[in-house]
Amino acid sequence: MSKNLDIQAKPFFARFLVEQQP
Repeated sequence: MSKNLDIQAKPFFARFLVEQQP
């Protein structure tokens, strides 16, 4: 279960970082 959340969280967090880029 934790792995499934990690798989979904990684793309979401990566997208968040991209959005923060100028």
